[in-house]
Amino acid sequence: MGIRDFMQLMSQSAAGCVFCGREIPTDHVYCAGCGGELDDCRPPDVRAGGVLHVYKYQGPVRELLRRYKYDDRPRSAFFIAQEMYEFMEKEGLEADIVTFVPVHKNRKKDRGYDQSEMLVANLATLCGARFAALLERTRDTAPQYRLSADARKKNVGGAFSIVSGSDYAGARILLIDDIYTTGSTMSECAKALAGKAEVIPFVFAKEYME
Repeated sequence: MGIRDFMQLMSQSAAGCVFCGREIPTDHVYCAGCGGELDDCRPPDVRAGGVLHVYKYQGPVRELLRRYKYDDRPRSAFFIAQEMYEFMEKEGLEADIVTFVPVHKNRKKDRGYDQSEMLVANLATLCGARFAALLERTRDTAPQYRLSADARKKNVGGAFSIVSGSDYAGARILLIDDIYTTGSTMSECAKALAGKAEVIPFVFAKEYME
């Protein structure tokens, strides 16, 4: 699927600004107001904190990720994948495999989907890398946003393992998540994959502490 086909799918999949939901012309993806705020969401260093990221987690980006998780899932996942793909093109970032930080099977059953899996499947299509669900969450951990930094580390410690039969030795892997805050979850996932492959953490948005 090319960018033109992808954008056509985006425009046909739902109405409204992908960030805020405001009514917009059918050939637009986001409104002028949200578009005007995007420059402030660009990070000063896309590698700050040791993780590649497209945006700072604030303003319309924060609202988009809320919609992605709880509301306009397919269209938001399409848009986020496209933004991450364009970042990859700009930065010359390539990979053999793209994988993701999974939710626990209980949460996936309750929601009926895993939003990160949806995002990464779209990203793999755009960039031509192999999509693989390499990780599984072995414990149904508490939501990280409710916890302190130390509690987050304990919450996800040892909570991820490799899916049985996964083939990724020697690969260059993009490990994808939507938001990076303290890095505890991403670190645990990278630790599980380490030793057999090159793992590159890559997220859509990073939270910047004031």
